This record gives sequence, C-alpha cells and structure tokens, in this order.
Amino acid sequence: MPERLTHLVQTTGLEERGMVQRRHRLRCLSVLMLLVLLPYVVNVEGWANSQAKLRVSADRGSVTVGDHFRLKIEVEHSKNTSVSLPSLEGRLGKFKAYDVKSLPQKDSGSDQIIDSWEIDLAAFQTGKLEIPSLPLEVVNAQGQGENLATEPVVMEVQSVLKEGDQTLRDLKPQARIPVAYQRLLLMAMVAAALGALIYLLLRRLRRKPKVAGTEVPRDTRSFEEIARQSIHALVARRLVESGQLKEFFLELSEIMKRYLGCKQGILWLERTSEEFCFDLKRSEVPFEEFWSIREFLAGCDLVKFAKYRPARDEIDRLIQQAFHIIDRVEKTHALELIGPAGS
Repeated sequence: MPERLTHLVQTTGLEERGMVQRRHRLRCLSVLMLLVLLPYVVNVEGWANSQAKLRVSADRGSVTVGDHFRLKIEVEHSKNTSVSLPSLEGRLGKFKAYDVKSLPQKDSGSDQIIDSWEIDLAAFQTGKLEIPSLPLEVVNAQGQGENLATEPVVMEVQSVLKEGDQTLRDLKPQARIPVAYQRLLLMAMVAAALGALIYLLLRRLRRKPKVAGTEVPRDTRSFEEIARQSIHALVARRLVESGQLKEFFLELSEIMKRYLGCKQGILWLERTSEEFCFDLKRSEVPFEEFWSIREFLAGCDLVKFAKYRPARDEIDRLIQQAFHIIDRVEKTHALELIGPAGS
C-alpha cells in the first residue's frame, strides 16, 4: 500500500511538471509568432492611416466620332503620401490621349489632400466603348508603394451622320467678305507692314556701336558641366543646414530636369515631375535610367509637397543619386556617338 501511494504521488508530480513545461513552450511560441508578425501589423496600420479614395468621371456621357472630351481622375490621400499616374500609352483601348494635365493640389481637411489629372481623349469608332481601368501608385513616407486602379468608364461614341443617312455632304462654301471690308483689311495690313518697317529702321538707327572688349562671352560649358557645377553651388549655400529643405530639393530637382531636358530635347520649364517623366519615357531613355530618374524626382517631391523631412544620410544619398544619373546619361550618350563601329 505505501509503495502504491508513493508511485501515485510520483506519477502526479511528473504530470504536473509536464503541464508546466508545455505551458512554458506555448508562451515562448506565442511570443515568437508575435515578433514575426509585428512588422506586418505595423505596415498594415501605416497603410490604414493613408488609405486613398479614388474617383474617375467624364465631362459628358456621349460624344461623336473624333470629338474631344475630358476624363478626370481624383485621388484623396494622406499628406504623408504621394500619388503618381504612369504613362497611358497602350492603356486606353479604343481611345487616344491628346493631353494629360496635372491639376493644382487641393486640401480636403483632416490631414488629407487631393491630387487630380485631366486627360483629353477622343475615339474614332462608334458604339459603346470602354475606357479601361487605369493604374495609379501611392507611395508613403517610408517609400512603400500601394497600387490603385480606376473603375472602367463606358462612353457612347455616335456617328456624325444621322440614322439611315450614308451620304457625305459637301463642304460649305467659303464665306465672302464684302468689298468694302476687303479694302479696309488690305489698308490695315499695309499700315501694319509700314509700322513694322519704321520700327525696325528706328531701332537700327538707335543701336549703339559695340565697343571692343564689351561683348558678353557666351557660356561654352557643356550641359554636364553646368549641372555638376550647379549642384555643387547649391550644396555650398548650406540650405540643408539652415533647415530650408523644401527650397533645396526644389532647386535640385529643377537642375536635374533642366539637364535632362536639354540632353533629351524635351520641355522642362513649368512641368511637374509626373509630366516631365511622361515625356522622358517617350524619348527612348534606357529603362534602368528612366526608373532611377523617376525615383529621384519622387524623392524630391516628397520633401517639396508632402512636408517629409529626410535624415542627413538620405539627403546625401539623393545628392549622390543626381551625380550618378548624370554619369549614366553621359555614358549612354558616349556609347551612342561611338556606335557599333567604334565598339
């Protein structure tokens, strides 16, 4: 009897220790799973605070063949994120885009802003045609991206002919101006020509002769030299140290857009980064260079428009990225000048 009781006590003690060990292992496993899933939870919460609302609309429900209309895209998002509209080439189905305009940014309150675009479209087929879903990309302050897509829009495109009418009509005759108005128009043209001639003669007579040595020398520097020296001069002004980050990145992005615009032969004055990248992509820039330039301009825009304040190492990285882009563009142009024969 005492031996059986002793055995029972020992068995009960072993079971209790086993239960304690299992509970300890379960707690350790729970803590480990929490540590693994924590980054994803934080990431989801970050995007929950920056969820974007997307709206798309056309300025009319039906058009005739070749008639232009406007498609408007609006994205309401957090101020600490940026939104970009990629190239529309090959994405519009039966429609053709003639112009893409980025509208001024609006403040919708509650730490939200609205970015919007207007797209000038036309179609040359009749029927109910669909404008496909268009993609957009939202990037938060940590550089993480989220893809959005518009809803498809159905547009009814009607023929310019009436129902059952298959006959093309002749052009209207040219409007005739009465003889009296023709004479007045001719006299006005002659007077304008004489005025322009007199102005040019007076300007030539008043022009002072140039004195030797007073001519302003032309800037003979290459686009590369101008860009590099401009960046060095901008850094020397120490705008970053004085806290003027927005002014610094505004000038840095303008220097790079001026350089790339001159090298690729595209417009850069008074163009947003999105409009500039849209034209740059069509200028046969290599794929890797295009995405490096797009990433650089997006980083500058975060500081200019989203009030993002990067750390010093991130600022230095963007400056070095600007020099790296110049190196890559100059190397690409050098290879194009050498050509296959030179290689």
